[in-house]
Amino acid sequence: MIELPNMLMIGAAERKLGKTTFATEIIRRYRNTHPVIAVKITTLTEEEQASHGTCDHFSGNYCISEERTGPEGKGTTRMLEAGAARVFWLEVYGKFMDEAFNDLLERIPKSAPVICESNSARRAVKPSLFLVIKRKDSTEIKDSCRDVIEHANRIIEFNGSGWNLQPEQVTFNGSRWLIT
Repeated sequence: MIELPNMLMIGAAERKLGKTTFATEIIRRYRNTHPVIAVKITTLTEEEQASHGTCDHFSGNYCISEERTGPEGKGTTRMLEAGAARVFWLEVYGKFMDEAFNDLLERIPKSAPVICESNSARRAVKPSLFLVIKRKDSTEIKDSCRDVIEHANRIIEFNGSGWNLQPEQVTFNGSRWLIT
């Protein structure tokens, strides 16, 4: 298990819960004081590679791309627009998460605050905070979240327009992420 006290990991029980919006609000708050690194992780099954691989060189077990521009509305583009110093997109077959994450870490300054959107990375990485966003009163939960939800430091409820924990309550103290 890779321990990363400078990482905030945000997962979600299902789609469309404002995970990227939550992350970008935190990035905006710190962009002038810390070089926030943002990471989006897409975990693939072997069947998905043919239809999903976006890296021209994605012929191995994973692909790391640094996002510099992108289509409007794309999560990684929104992170850049919010002020992240760098944004990485990691596409990986789940069983190679450790290897891929170690490669990714070679590209990130050791002390930089990192905000990572992923459920499945929690199996390989122990961040200082792992938040899971879940729809209020919903029993829906995708498999990638079901596998790691017991590791969540906090489950945040989304009510359709906001959360019961505000992004302002997540702080970076210079070395680790905390809920205040």
